Amino acid sequence: MSGFERSALTRRRLLLVDDDADARHMTSVLLRAHGADVVTAASAEAALEAMQTGPFDAIVCDLSMPGMDGFELMRRVRTLAAEHGGNVAAIALTGHGTPKDRKEALAAGYDWHVTKPVAALTLVDMIDGVILGKRQP
Repeated sequence: MSGFERSALTRRRLLLVDDDADARHMTSVLLRAHGADVVTAASAEAALEAMQTGPFDAIVCDLSMPGMDGFELMRRVRTLAAEHGGNVAAIALTGHGTPKDRKEALAAGYDWHVTKPVAALTLVDMIDGVILGKRQP
């Protein structure tokens, strides 16, 4: 893993939620290359189940998914008690990049909204930032 030993994501436990298998795979490979322990979920329902396995440092989630979308997922997460993940750092990583989408994502409880595609190091820095408590203005 040379080059990434000191990555901001080393030993961070992340939940990656995306219904697109290719996007989920590519993003998880990137995050693991930066030292993160990544749990993936193909749906919002699977993400809620995964949250029962223990705490996550951050959630990176697509917004547009069949069934329960990423907006509703985050609204549900934010109703959880802190010890069950209700205050987890969260990034909406999505193809929906309008100002309305950004506003709705932040209102749903995401800390940051970023439009795909995003540069790998930019995503790593954003995840590190939200874990440290930075929120999108």
